[in-house]
Amino acid sequence: MAEEQHTDPELQYILSANTTSLVLQPLPVGEPPVTLHRDVSLGRIRPFVPENFRREVFTNLHSLSHPGIRASVRMISERYVWPSMKADVTLWARTCLQCQQAKVSRHTISKLSHFVPPSARFEHVHIDLVGPLPPSEGFRYCLTCVDRFSKWPEAFPLVDISANTIATAFYSGWISRFGPPLRLTTNQGTQFESALFQALTKFLGTARQRTTSYHPAANGQMERFHRQLKAAIMAHGKVQWSSTLPTILLGFRATWKEDLEATTAEMVYGAPIRLPGEFLSPATDSPDPSTFVGKLKEVMQRLLPPKTQHHGQHSVFVSKDLNSCSHVFLRTDALRKGLQPPYEGPFQVLDRNEKIFKINKNGKELTVNIDRVKPAYVLRDCDSTRLPASEPPTPQENLQEDTTARTSRPETVTRSGRRVRFNPSDLCSNLKLEKKAVAEPQKELEELRAVRSKVEGAGTDHPGGGEAELVQLI
Repeated sequence: MAEEQHTDPELQYILSANTTSLVLQPLPVGEPPVTLHRDVSLGRIRPFVPENFRREVFTNLHSLSHPGIRASVRMISERYVWPSMKADVTLWARTCLQCQQAKVSRHTISKLSHFVPPSARFEHVHIDLVGPLPPSEGFRYCLTCVDRFSKWPEAFPLVDISANTIATAFYSGWISRFGPPLRLTTNQGTQFESALFQALTKFLGTARQRTTSYHPAANGQMERFHRQLKAAIMAHGKVQWSSTLPTILLGFRATWKEDLEATTAEMVYGAPIRLPGEFLSPATDSPDPSTFVGKLKEVMQRLLPPKTQHHGQHSVFVSKDLNSCSHVFLRTDALRKGLQPPYEGPFQVLDRNEKIFKINKNGKELTVNIDRVKPAYVLRDCDSTRLPASEPPTPQENLQEDTTARTSRPETVTRSGRRVRFNPSDLCSNLKLEKKAVAEPQKELEELRAVRSKVEGAGTDHPGGGEAELVQLI
C-alpha cells in the first residue's frame, strides 16, 4: 500500500493542493522502511488507501458480518480514509449479493387487481384441489369448483389427484350439468398442466387461465371457499368427511350472501331451495310451464354479477426500482431448509407489467407475481464513482465539490485545526442563545467578585466603613 501511494494521483494532488481537512503525515513502516501516509485529523491513525486497494479493504471488513450501509461506512471510515469513501462504500454495500439474498428489508405488496366480471352464469369457473385429508371411505382429496357469477360451489371426493382422475371428475361432475365454461382459472399444478387436461380444455373450447406460482391470492375465491369448507368439516366432529360433504354443500347453497344479496341457489334456480325441516310451504297456483319459463328467463337476464370488493385495508409498497431494474431476486416461498436464504438470484428480467414479471431462471422463462420479487442491485465492471487511476484529478473534479461555492465562502479554521467553508457559530441560532445564556451569568459572577474585593479592601483601610462602602457599591 505504501508503494502504491507514491503513484496514486489523488494522494499526490491532495498533498500538493492542500485543500482538504485531512492531516496527512508520513509514517515509516516495514523493513526496509517505506513511507506510508496516514490521516490523524480525528485523533487516530487512518491510512490513506490508494484506488487499487479500496475494494479489497471494503471486502475484508464488510465480509466479517455483512453489516448494513451506514454501519459499513462507519466501520471503514474509522480505520481508513480516501476521497469519496462514503459513496464507494454505499455502492459496494448496496450491491453485495450475499446481503441481498439473506436480508429482507421490506416485502413487495402491490395493488390488488380485478378479474373481468362475467356476463352470465357458469361463464367463468375456478377449480382447485384440497388435500391430503384424513382417509374417509377411501377418499383423501377433493376437487373444488366455484362459479364466479353465482358463487355456486361443488366439491367432488377423489381417491388420488392424477390427471385422469381430475379430468374425469370435472367432466362428470360439472361439465355434464352446467356445460363447459368460457374461462377456467387454475393454478400451475402438474395435474392441470398435463397434456390430458390441456386436451380436455381444448376439446371443450375453454380458455384456461393460470395463476402465478406460490401466490394463492391470485385464486383467492377458492382459498376462501376452502377455508369455509374445512371449518364446516371440522365442526362436524369425527364423522367421515366424505359422507357429510353433501350436507355441507347444501348449507352453502342456501346461505345468504351479502355481495349477491341472495343465495347461490336463487342465482342458479331463481328460487330458494327447500331445506330439511321445512314442513310448511305457501300455497301457490300451478303455473303454466311455458309462462314460467318465460318469466324465469326474463328474471335471469336481469341478473348482474356482484361488484368486485376489497375487504379490509391493504397497504401497498412497490419499490420504484422495479420499474427499471435489469435483474431481480426471487423470494423462496416453498418450505426452506434451516439457514437457507429467503431470496435466490439475481435473475434477468425479460418482461414486466404492474402484476407480472417474466424472468430467466437457469435458462427457463418463469412467470411470477411482482409480490415475490425485489430489485437486484448489480455492480457492473463499468460502474465507478471516481476517475480512473490513469487520469489525474483536476481541482474541479476532486472530492465532488463545487468550486464556485467553495470560492464564494471564506475559509475558517476551527479550534481543532480543521479548515472549513462555513462559520461554526452560524450553524444554529439556538447555539447563539445558549452561548448568551451562559455568558450572562458568568458576567454577573465577575461583577459580584469585584464588589466583594472592593468591600474587603474598604473595610481594611477604614475600619467601620465597610458597610457604607458596600451600600454605595450596590
